[in-house]
Amino acid sequence: MHMIKKNEVLRLFLAVLLIMVSGAFAQKSYILYSQKDTSGISDIVRYDTATGETVVLTCFGKTDHGLILSISASGDYIYFTRPSIPNSRPNPAIWRISVDGSGLTDFLSPDTTISYYHVAVSPDGNEIAYTANDSANPSGSYLYLCSSDGSNRIKLTNDPNWICSYPVFVNNDTILFRVKNGYLENYYTVTTAGVLTNLTNNESISPYFPRLGRPMLNYKRDTIVYAKQVQDSTGYRKWALYNFSPISTSGVENLLTDALYFETDPLYQEEPYPAYGSNDTSILFCGSLAGNVYDLYNVNIPIINPYLEMLTTGNYHITLPVLTSTVARSQRYVYVQNGYVYVRDETGNPVRVTASSGNRNPAINKRGTMIAFVSGSGLYTVRPDGTNLVQIDSGTTVDYPEFSPDGLWVLFVKNGDIYARVVDCSKPAARLTYTGNVAGKICFSPDGQEIAFTGLVNGKKHIFLSPVQFSYDTMTILLGAPRDIAPLTADNYSPSWSPDGSLIVFISTRNQVPEIWLMNRDGSSQRKIIFALNSPVNPSSVCFSGNLSNIIYYVSGTPQAIWTADISQQQIIPGFTGVYAEYVQVSNVPSGVIEGERMIGIKERDPYVPFTYSLLMHVDKVPLPQSAILTEKIPDGWVLTSVKINGSTPSQMTSNGATESELKWLFGKTGIAPLQDSILQITIEHKNPASETYGEYRAFPGWCETYGVKTFTRGISNIFISNPYIPVDFNRDWKISDEELLRTIYLWSINGRVSGWPEDLNDWDMWLLRTIGFWANTSGYEYDLTNSRSQGKYLWKKL
Repeated sequence: MHMIKKNEVLRLFLAVLLIMVSGAFAQKSYILYSQKDTSGISDIVRYDTATGETVVLTCFGKTDHGLILSISASGDYIYFTRPSIPNSRPNPAIWRISVDGSGLTDFLSPDTTISYYHVAVSPDGNEIAYTANDSANPSGSYLYLCSSDGSNRIKLTNDPNWICSYPVFVNNDTILFRVKNGYLENYYTVTTAGVLTNLTNNESISPYFPRLGRPMLNYKRDTIVYAKQVQDSTGYRKWALYNFSPISTSGVENLLTDALYFETDPLYQEEPYPAYGSNDTSILFCGSLAGNVYDLYNVNIPIINPYLEMLTTGNYHITLPVLTSTVARSQRYVYVQNGYVYVRDETGNPVRVTASSGNRNPAINKRGTMIAFVSGSGLYTVRPDGTNLVQIDSGTTVDYPEFSPDGLWVLFVKNGDIYARVVDCSKPAARLTYTGNVAGKICFSPDGQEIAFTGLVNGKKHIFLSPVQFSYDTMTILLGAPRDIAPLTADNYSPSWSPDGSLIVFISTRNQVPEIWLMNRDGSSQRKIIFALNSPVNPSSVCFSGNLSNIIYYVSGTPQAIWTADISQQQIIPGFTGVYAEYVQVSNVPSGVIEGERMIGIKERDPYVPFTYSLLMHVDKVPLPQSAILTEKIPDGWVLTSVKINGSTPSQMTSNGATESELKWLFGKTGIAPLQDSILQITIEHKNPASETYGEYRAFPGWCETYGVKTFTRGISNIFISNPYIPVDFNRDWKISDEELLRTIYLWSINGRVSGWPEDLNDWDMWLLRTIGFWANTSGYEYDLTNSRSQGKYLWKKL
């Protein structure tokens, strides 16, 4: 570990550092759209409606010339259709990606000879509608329905003359879609039972059939907006925007605007892809006032000038906008009442998880699937349903348990020091500090790089930060030198990190009574939270929400009760009526599935250098199933060379015996390892690196299967074949800026990592000196290809 003098360096830079933190899962609204560059590469982009920030989510390769054909979203997931020849999808396939950009998966396209044109997801996220041809009718397009895991496929249309497109769910049981039959185009609805209804009946205006664009629903799901080209004896007119309501045979069509601008003949105009905006009084559409490269516009209804508010500018062609919102996860509470430990969801009933009283200070892991608590006979973990009770430590002085963000370790206080043990008890507890002055709650930062804890200094409670070093290879954990961030004569204790990692909430007595205070993650800007009405009385056990950085929970009053506060509005909200508690902690409600999370550090990869990445398996299903199969598909040409599961080498590398392509691990009583929260370290290398094409992406799809139901893996889903940048070159320009150097010094000072680098934290001193050299060199640095390949690890050198 680093010497204590690092703290002196750290204090010099904290005021100017921009610290990278993990993103909170707060409720946000996004516009998703397709962005095509001049070379024909099409990607999904996420536009934040609050900030205007855009993020490219899919990052298809420089030679991956494919056009996105449709986009649909529900909650966390985005579905879209697109071909991708480098990913062995020459025809359009259905893909899925999380709103945060993780988990790109070739979702539902087992037959590479079939073209999957358009896709939609139901409001509840449980079903998928899509259009595709078949081998008997390759020029047609039918409408299909299936479960969100790809099972239970149903063919909803059978007319070989129909070309079905652009499905959208009116509700969970009804799908609206466009049908083209020769020159005739109509909107239809179909129920999941197969009942068809023609909404537009354009047969009645033969022979001048209009052309219809993509239909999109409003927020209330009772109106569609679409583009239409009216036809008369002179031909098609330009595209205009319409809406249609209600969605039935009695629906009425209304013209919204025909004031759109096009430079090309109507016959060749691309439609403007309208969609409803953040409310039912605004419309998003794609268009241009000069040329045929579309930007994204927002306009209020009634529409006067469609082009007043342009949301995007640039050389990209924008199409297929979709508005979506992430939904804040429900919260799960664990608390102590009369010495018993209870767990309760926001909308559920309390469940007592301990058989006897005399328990205290429970903790719950980030995903809400495991509880730790202290009793008179030691420290225990237990599932929220009261099963799988395991003793972690039998010491009578143990207290204040805390789970690591990945759920694999539990930290606790014992005899005034911090200890850690792997949750599965495969290793004995390890002592992490030797001061004897730890006297309160421990809390991990969301990124797992630091802990905050309460320690005694001259009889007063202070809050300390200490860097954390995990080793998944040996399943060990170490702490760095602690730093006092509340060195006052008053008591400061009970720290809790916000889910975005930027803030710490805590209790302070600097005004003679316990109060709730807030500070930045580095200890700066300490301030009392001022409430609009009455302040909390003797608050304790304060903690942040599991996903919102403006919501805190605490215990207060006589008798003590659970309270909620919105610190952005200074509003206090009563907790559960009639629920009294001595201590409370909060997490997200579990997803109810078993799923994987892929962690690949450096995304750019030299195919001549083997690399190791991690797969976390989160077991969020209660009760536990008998078994689960974790599947990982590695790219063609790459081969598995080693695997470790929870730090141990299994008897065989995979359960299916494969070392290439589709790798499978069976977890459970008859499997390769027990079914529990686990981490796999996977090392792969390329069989023929000279055959790889630089500038292309390689995908890593994967899923976990339980009882025949697939849950697709989250996290990083591809690598880019390229010479890698040093990870502290955050803007990837082969130079180290002043800001990047300061951030590097901060990471060095806390023994932190960026993108899993450096793999060996003992190399930090060397890399700091080299980074300073790169910063001082005006020409920058380069990838050290020769030494990297000879030594089997990434190295860089000055230009």
